[in-house]
Amino acid sequence: MSKVLLLCLAAILSSCSSSPIEISKQVSRYGELNSYYVYSRDNPRQPTRIYPTVQSVNLDTRTFRSKVVLLVHDHGEMLGTSLDTVVTDALLSTEDVTVIVVDWSLVASQPYANAVAQVANIGANIAELIRILLQYRRFTLANLHLVGFGLGAHIVGYAARSTNGDVARITGLDPSRMEGILNTGHLKASDAAYVEVIHTDGQGDEAIGVGIPLGHVDFFPNGGTDQPGCRDNACNHRRAYELFAASITHESRIGNRCPSDVVPSLNDCHGFTLGMGTNNLVKYGSGSYFLETGRTYPYSITLDLIPDVPDEL
Repeated sequence: MSKVLLLCLAAILSSCSSSPIEISKQVSRYGELNSYYVYSRDNPRQPTRIYPTVQSVNLDTRTFRSKVVLLVHDHGEMLGTSLDTVVTDALLSTEDVTVIVVDWSLVASQPYANAVAQVANIGANIAELIRILLQYRRFTLANLHLVGFGLGAHIVGYAARSTNGDVARITGLDPSRMEGILNTGHLKASDAAYVEVIHTDGQGDEAIGVGIPLGHVDFFPNGGTDQPGCRDNACNHRRAYELFAASITHESRIGNRCPSDVVPSLNDCHGFTLGMGTNNLVKYGSGSYFLETGRTYPYSITLDLIPDVPDEL
């Protein structure tokens, strides 16, 4: 990293008052601040760091598994937060996969508007990593699943878009509300062969997520807001990746397709059924789906109906 870039970064991190336009002028290659960590069943707790460079990938002789999941966190998060551990553990406990966790925390720690302004740069650097890994035949786009939470959902959309939309699958976990650049640069169905979105906090003035369809298939658990067992928007928002993890470790929750002209609800959605989540690279379906879930992991309604049994004396 150049001295100029280091000096610019130090100036930015020392003050949160800079506007997105000012930061964009200071640092135009913000994606170079990304870090990438590879997990597998061989190294589930001590990942290997890789870089989007020919030197890094060429020297790395590890064998990537038949499925590769690339995971991108939300604004305000970093490597090792609960998204990483919950989803990575779910994947590795059920399949012999490779998980690449993207840490973009140096940018994600900035005010939301500043981070939004850098979505394209963060996504472009991820796309460069993908391009180099493809060049050295570590995997193919047909066995790549990009998963993004919150603002990370829009980042993976941009990364996949940079590879001509040929990525097998994107899962957007409660994509963040759109403002500024995201009004046109948000996650779209055209970003991958199959784009699935799980909305869990999309209604109300304080909602973190966007409550409108974005993908080929959009799931609205419990109507896409007010998740059972949650008392605030942050809990509703997190439920998206918790439900995704539960769909991998347990049976998938099944949704019913809704008419296109209604807000998803139990009373109006009685159409075709489709399982939410999972790590399947080939899925079929379109439209919006409603489903009910329980209060606790793995969020089965059946479990909520089981009465509490008092401890024996």
